[in-house]
Amino acid sequence: MEEFAGKGRVHIVPNGIRCDDFPPRTVPRHQGTVRLLFLGFVSARKGLDELLAAVLDLLGTGCTGFELDIVGGEEDRGQLAHYRQRYRAAGLDQRVRFHGTRLGREKIGFLQRADIFVLPSRNESFGIANLEAMASGLPVVSTRT
Repeated sequence: MEEFAGKGRVHIVPNGIRCDDFPPRTVPRHQGTVRLLFLGFVSARKGLDELLAAVLDLLGTGCTGFELDIVGGEEDRGQLAHYRQRYRAAGLDQRVRFHGTRLGREKIGFLQRADIFVLPSRNESFGIANLEAMASGLPVVSTRT
């Protein structure tokens, strides 16, 4: 590389995570309830409307033994209130919880309490949240982005 860019002009910055920062689950699994976790910006780009449709499909098949935690801040102003209202209007306020932005230990706590990580993004540049979930030992359900 240095031949083309000149000595010292090219630096590689890894796009990833430190796996040691994400310990495996230590919280006991909830009896009879599967905890789903979405972790990312609350926005249309992240596919939260698709996630709503998937949750309603699950309920329509009689699958009721799950809860969904949505953890993340707004990408665009008003998105958090918009999605809270949509999920509430669908009758999901007892099953779906919005937690806002959580960092550090709080975020790791959500990863440890979850059973399945979901990320229905329409597009992703990389998917750091997927890596964090995998490093925590969670199965990941994601779109092909």
